Amino acid sequence: MPSTKFYDFYSKYIPNLKPDVAQQNVLCLFHEEAVGSLSINLETGYYFCHGCGEKGDIYTFVMRQEHCGFKEAKYKILGDARASVLSEAEVVEAHKLMMSKKYLQDLLFTHRGWLPDTIVKFKLGWNDQEKRVQIPIYDEHGNLKNIRKYLVAGHATKQNPKFRGVRGHNENYFFPISNLLKEEFIMLCAGEPDTILACQLKFNAGTFTAGEGAFNRNLLPLFKDKLVYICYDKDVAGIKAVRAVGPEIAKYAKEVKIIDLPFDGG
Repeated sequence: MPSTKFYDFYSKYIPNLKPDVAQQNVLCLFHEEAVGSLSINLETGYYFCHGCGEKGDIYTFVMRQEHCGFKEAKYKILGDARASVLSEAEVVEAHKLMMSKKYLQDLLFTHRGWLPDTIVKFKLGWNDQEKRVQIPIYDEHGNLKNIRKYLVAGHATKQNPKFRGVRGHNENYFFPISNLLKEEFIMLCAGEPDTILACQLKFNAGTFTAGEGAFNRNLLPLFKDKLVYICYDKDVAGIKAVRAVGPEIAKYAKEVKIIDLPFDGG
């Protein structure tokens, strides 16, 4: 069913929008045309133009129409620039900032060894307010599930944890889910940072997004008939995590092996 909130939003810009049609084509506001090619979905709030390729949600729509940033778009729509929302608009804006500042790219290389091509591949961004790297998490259909905000430099504390997510969207998922689906081999890493570096080094790697040792039971069947290498830190937490995750994955996988990393005393 069409959402009245999305109809109320888009009808301010498109007066001839029909409230009772879930998906409809209208004249695109982003380029001149005679036949409507802008498809608006009033169930999801997403739009896509088959003519010019513009796409997004209500936040990207406002950013494009009113030439503003993501925070201002949140204020215009919600009346609160600090509201916690999940939007591709934040991913795009943060990635543009990351790619426009060489010192940010140098920061990621210095602390994590990530190269510019890797930053582009994973659409990594920079949250300038929180001083964190943004790692978008997508499902198998390319839908945004969460934005993990990683403290790449500085000391993590209880009040300032290593990772934060978007409130209401912190379900434990798998990153990147495409790696778990496409090959018979998967190297399970302890978190997104290690996973990103492993992928850069051409390993088919992935991780659960809730931290070392946590797993989503609903995703375990995706390990069916796979060769799984678990690559966790060789500390107390890592050993405990292997004991928690390994037997569960072994119920589905063809074989589970543990990579015996050297202990660094950390």
